[in-house]
Amino acid sequence: MAPPETLKTDLNSYNNGLFKKGDNGNVIINGNIYGVKNEGKTLYPIKGKDFINLSNGQIKAIQLYKNTPKDKLETVLKNVGIKPEDSNFAKDFVKKH
Repeated sequence: MAPPETLKTDLNSYNNGLFKKGDNGNVIINGNIYGVKNEGKTLYPIKGKDFINLSNGQIKAIQLYKNTPKDKLETVLKNVGIKPEDSNFAKDFVKKH
């Protein structure tokens, strides 16, 4: 996960050709490393100074917090086996972002 401002700046740089090719088909933009898929149409953050590494549980919990009706959220979180620490992280993350 990367801050929205960083993503916006890096995406603009990428679209303007301001990047270097890295290892394994990755690109380096403003010192940040991104993976590339869909023939260069999709970038995803891999490593950068402001990037946050998320676990699969945290990612899933964030998706559920964003897409599940509030009255069903607790039941869904329990049914899919989201750990309480991942749920708490996601709740705080969604509030901030």
